[in-house]
Amino acid sequence: MEQIKAQDGASIVLHSTGSGPGLLVVHGGGVTIDVYRRFAARLADRFTVHLYNRRGRADAPARSLPYTVDQDIADLTAVLEYTGTRNVIGHSGGAFIALTAALRLPIDRLALYVRWSQSAAPSPPRGSTAHARRHAQVTSLGPWRSPAPA
Repeated sequence: MEQIKAQDGASIVLHSTGSGPGLLVVHGGGVTIDVYRRFAARLADRFTVHLYNRRGRADAPARSLPYTVDQDIADLTAVLEYTGTRNVIGHSGGAFIALTAALRLPIDRLALYVRWSQSAAPSPPRGSTAHARRHAQVTSLGPWRSPAPA
């Protein structure tokens, strides 16, 4: 466990395990990194997995008011700079933060996991205009491409 400084001077507690290329996990809302410890342990033989609690949770500093996603991105930036990793996994709300950050930061590999609830966001019927629109939105992001070798 290490403490690093956020851009606003707050202290971010970094929990790292394993060895190998760095991998940063950005957790979802309403939970802490405790949910991801088993996940980190499973990857620890191949990666150095970095976990930190987002603002307002467990050992993280309180959120500043008014809260904006830029606070989360600033903290993510501080952790990426400290660890030197450019590989990020985002889950749920953390996926939104990681995806938004990837538009601004040097993130080489980005994996996102969002489980859509059928009751919250039912899929439109195949062949419908709404289905075609959703498919177009997803495919417009383009296929996964590995960065070119240096």
